[in-house]
Amino acid sequence: MRALVLIAAFVVLSVLVACRTPERTGSPESSREEADPGRRVHDRTRIRVTARSEDGAVWGVGYGAEPGIFVWQGDAWRKTEDTRDWPGGVIAMMPHPADPAVVYSLWGGPPGSDHNVSVLHLWRHSRGLSSVRLASFPNPILTAPHTFIKTPRMSVDAAGDVWLTFEGVLLVRLAANGGTPEILEADRALFTPAWGKTVRGILPLSYLPEGPGRGWLWTVQAETQGDGKGELLRPARVAEGRIEACPPIAGLPDAGRVTFVSVFERGRMVWALEGRGL
Repeated sequence: MRALVLIAAFVVLSVLVACRTPERTGSPESSREEADPGRRVHDRTRIRVTARSEDGAVWGVGYGAEPGIFVWQGDAWRKTEDTRDWPGGVIAMMPHPADPAVVYSLWGGPPGSDHNVSVLHLWRHSRGLSSVRLASFPNPILTAPHTFIKTPRMSVDAAGDVWLTFEGVLLVRLAANGGTPEILEADRALFTPAWGKTVRGILPLSYLPEGPGRGWLWTVQAETQGDGKGELLRPARVAEGRIEACPPIAGLPDAGRVTFVSVFERGRMVWALEGRGL
């Protein structure tokens, strides 16, 4: 009987040893990820806009009780700079596509105003350095007729130049080192009425950089917003300081509105045509 008990105890011990969790190797961080790959973290910092720089860092702009420039580190937002005394409120944040440690942010309004976009401010943020205000300038469309959405859209090209588009025919270029903005104006003849026969306003536009100083301008919204709103059926070409109609492209259907444009690798683009695929 005693021999049977010893044999049973040996079998149980062998099973426990065989099923023992194997020793982990690597850093504590990797061990933590292996232990709980579906882990979620909730940080209650109030962040209005975010951007991911090319080095993988996630940036954000906080507001409310904690205004500031933040970077996500570990499991939380870490404030790198206070923006309590900065003019206006943040509109957008975008990464520099060629500089892995730089992002830009666009702000609007005078000090103490969170929604007034009569004045625009461009900032550059670099890892380990203080933020630099590159430019402050009047919003160029506030005096333009038939404009209702005053907040611009923002994009950055490979040279670090920042481009702003509006609901209107204007495209604004801000050099990477700041200075006076360059304002380009599209010919209204490029726009087709989304409804009706006369273009009295322009649907919101977006700019897609293809390289330094060149890219494509296209209509963001396809939905009709009242009689007389104009849209680009084909993206307009931007190069050498001019906005021109898109030249004919072999193999592209003549009909069908372009609703989305993307550059997915050097020299190659994707256009989405309404009802006609990619």
